[in-house]
Amino acid sequence: MRALSKPEIAELCELVAQDAFCADIVELATAELRYLEPPREVSTLDYSINHRKIRQSDGETTDWSLSLTPYLAPIMAAIDRPDVNEVIVPKPARSGGTVVAENYALKTMEFGPAGDIMWYLAGPQEVSSYADRVFKPLFEDHEVVAAKIGTGPSDNKLTFKRIGGYSIELMPMSAKTTTNRQGRLIVLDEVDSYQKAFRSNWLEQARQRQRMIGSLRKVYACAHADVGWSGGIAQGWVQSSRGIFVMACAECGGHASPYPTKQWPDPARFRLDYKKAPERTALGDRLKLARDTASMLCPHCGVELNEDQRKSMVEAACAQGDRAFMHAGQMLDTDLGVIGEMEPTITWGFWIHALMVTQATLAELAETLEAAVEHHERTGKRDKLKQVLVRTFGEVDEG
Repeated sequence: MRALSKPEIAELCELVAQDAFCADIVELATAELRYLEPPREVSTLDYSINHRKIRQSDGETTDWSLSLTPYLAPIMAAIDRPDVNEVIVPKPARSGGTVVAENYALKTMEFGPAGDIMWYLAGPQEVSSYADRVFKPLFEDHEVVAAKIGTGPSDNKLTFKRIGGYSIELMPMSAKTTTNRQGRLIVLDEVDSYQKAFRSNWLEQARQRQRMIGSLRKVYACAHADVGWSGGIAQGWVQSSRGIFVMACAECGGHASPYPTKQWPDPARFRLDYKKAPERTALGDRLKLARDTASMLCPHCGVELNEDQRKSMVEAACAQGDRAFMHAGQMLDTDLGVIGEMEPTITWGFWIHALMVTQATLAELAETLEAAVEHHERTGKRDKLKQVLVRTFGEVDEG
């Protein structure tokens, strides 16, 4: 230990008097100011259109576009509403259901209102896969949000990010991950794939985790209805406003739904239609006939609607805003569409069906369904047919 001389002590005292050993107060305040900024009034839809980037399979990014999935606009509007706390979305594969949660989470991390985000998937493998495919690129492609990640050693992990004083974490649904936790936003992805103990009480689990949050709490759940009406996403949807999509026939103007479900027995239904080949027709010829004759059948005028008509019908329905879906308390008039006001509820549901999703053509849907029907007829097994009905079409398998 060296003793300082009087000149050295005097020099150090002068530096202390000048605050030379203190951090710059302006720098500290500037660095923390972004955490104190009030939330900006930005809708999830506007944020998605103006800020969301989608990572392609080749590594390139593209702007998110509403034109591919226009039916998501009412769902995004619902999750923004202060009087809505829970949004439940049964859906087919590749229909954009999870993107709603991603876009809303990004918006809250960039513009607020901030809060902890708990993101549940079925198991560790699903968490690892989603973290690599989506979660990691989500931050790499959105620089403003990435800049808010903390610099501590545990602030920036593959499945966990610290954004200011809050966190977002990917977790497998289990007793361990649902104990002593709370989050302003809870995302429940593919709930029908959860462990059996959680398939029927995932909504209650989320509500328990948000008891201390208050009116700002949000729950978003989406999944294929693998479990059927006895549990999973379909059971959660039944507890919601039970929203079904409604569109008008391009020929006669009559309104119907692509999938009213058995919970709505009165509305008419648009259906996929195609010609069936005679018995013992070769599979290749059978599938070709299904592709070549595929259409969407109007329940009112019986016209076989083509691909362009279906797309225009979906777009026209979505242009109606919140009247694109019919909810509990409302009625469907064949000529006027959705009439009346929905029953007040904090839990809104939106059922997405393949006939709304125009990325999958009618020809592709017909071929896929006919192949599954042929497999069932030939083997007597329903596993392939069930998977097609549930995951490709977004329906509940009624047996």
